[in-house]
Amino acid sequence: GGCIDTLIQNLTVESTTTPDFFTTLLCADITYPVQLSDQSVPVSGEEVIQWYWEVEDAVYEVENPVHVFSDTGTYDVSLTIVASSLCNARIHKQVQVTPASKPGFAFNQVCVGEPVQFTNESTYPEGVTAYQWNFGGLATSTEVNPFFTFPESGAYEVSLVISTTHACTDTLIQMVQVAPMPTASFGVNKNLGAAPLTVQFTNKSTDANSYVWSFDLLGQSTEEHPAFTFTETGEYEVKLVAMNNTGCADTIVQKIKVVAPVLSTALKNISLKALDTSLPGNTNQEIILTLSNLGTVTAQHWVVEIAIDDALTIHEAFEQVVEPGETVNYSLSFSFFEKENTFDKIRYLCATLFSKEENFSEIDLSNNKFCINIDNSFFSVTPYPNPVRGELTVPVILQEKDVVNITIENLVGSFVRDQTFTGMQKGLNTFVLDVSTFPGGIYMLQLTYKGKVKTYKILVNISDQ
Repeated sequence: GGCIDTLIQNLTVESTTTPDFFTTLLCADITYPVQLSDQSVPVSGEEVIQWYWEVEDAVYEVENPVHVFSDTGTYDVSLTIVASSLCNARIHKQVQVTPASKPGFAFNQVCVGEPVQFTNESTYPEGVTAYQWNFGGLATSTEVNPFFTFPESGAYEVSLVISTTHACTDTLIQMVQVAPMPTASFGVNKNLGAAPLTVQFTNKSTDANSYVWSFDLLGQSTEEHPAFTFTETGEYEVKLVAMNNTGCADTIVQKIKVVAPVLSTALKNISLKALDTSLPGNTNQEIILTLSNLGTVTAQHWVVEIAIDDALTIHEAFEQVVEPGETVNYSLSFSFFEKENTFDKIRYLCATLFSKEENFSEIDLSNNKFCINIDNSFFSVTPYPNPVRGELTVPVILQEKDVVNITIENLVGSFVRDQTFTGMQKGLNTFVLDVSTFPGGIYMLQLTYKGKVKTYKILVNISDQ
């Protein structure tokens, strides 16, 4: 009893291949195939000859299988490998399948030079860590809902890249068509006048095909060239919105002022124009009046009185429309025709203008008279009244703006008035001198202009004072 036997054998322990694997980033939609890649490291001299993958209920016996996960969540994935030494090894990992993020954005009509907002409509079950916008290579933004202004029309590629808390990214690219802008512009036949004021609007817009006019709060129109009547005094804003086929619009505003009716005109200038110089020794001169409307109603009906020296007075009635604020030239129907330069004997010409509008009277006639020198010399009309008791009127016609000196001397050689007037205008200037305090008697009135002198004898009569 008690027999013992012993057997000794040598065992060789082989080095084992280290198993490992890699999965593509699990950020896409769950229907997207996921690549499982073997990353095992065999020992020297060996190779992996067999793979056994277990994913959900699926088994794959290939090196790098593709698997579609059934849902989002955490999954166990195992890989068993067999080396050429017939040794096997196993690795187990958990992988996270992340819900897919879907970038999206919307925008309205895009017009050149107008800010457009890009509204972020991305969906992301997991948190988003960043947004990256690119506007056709012109600019970038990291805002959620950025604004951008495109400087020129054309097609631009706008992209949005979103990044999630699981380091997933996704990109959406959309083409944005930027339309040209129209230019709104309009003119009016009058922007100032008395009520009722009818204004004709002339549309000068470009690159537009539809229009909306707003006449303050009084009305609207979609006509291209509307007219509108303002019936009450006040200041009104007229707005034009010009649009094109793409929906881009431009706006312009002008003001129309409707005021109380006032008739006020002025005669700004008289000029002469030679009508026929083909006949030697003959001079035919046309008279041209410069008319200004300083009031708020249209002036159309006129009468002019032409005084030639102290010898001839001519009246002419004519029609010429002059709108408020407007200045126009009008040629009279008659002209001067003299032979052998006898025209040069005419010293001066004066015109007095009257506006004859029904239901209106001029508020100021002081600027309705204008005179010119015909012989291009200093000239004064005879002072009046003479004899004088109170105020003496001295009309003087000047070639150009300059200084006029007026002196009054009594019979014993003493100056009782010595006055210099500066800034006198070309044409007619009227001086009114108060001589009511002068003793009765004869005085010498002297006018001096550019070294030229005119002298008149004045009788101051105090018999009725």
